[in-house]
Amino acid sequence: MAQQREWFGGGGYPRGIAGSRIRMEARALAVCTAWAAMGGGRGGRDPLSGPAARHQLRAGRATQFDPTVVDVFLALEADGRVGLPHPDDLLSTTPAAWASTRPALGLARPRAGVPAVMLTEGD
Repeated sequence: MAQQREWFGGGGYPRGIAGSRIRMEARALAVCTAWAAMGGGRGGRDPLSGPAARHQLRAGRATQFDPTVVDVFLALEADGRVGLPHPDDLLSTTPAAWASTRPALGLARPRAGVPAVMLTEGD
């Protein structure tokens, strides 16, 4: 999705759009891919620690990233719901398996009283 490279405050690319003109999916994807890049040490860089990555996301609020998306992402991360899938999730690399199991992607099992956040194929 090309819009994930747009900046919430403007100045991104390919079109230089900002704010609510950027699709919500792209705003969420921008935060998720930045988190993954910071934790994975992409581009020849060493991975950042959790506190350093959280600081970077907060520093990009309202400029690079949608502030609401950052706040929701960091709340989910603080609750342990961001990261590797739960061992009980049936993840597969085939679209047929995705369609048959509709697993939660990248989020731990929800706790009692905490709403589940799921991204599944077709949503």
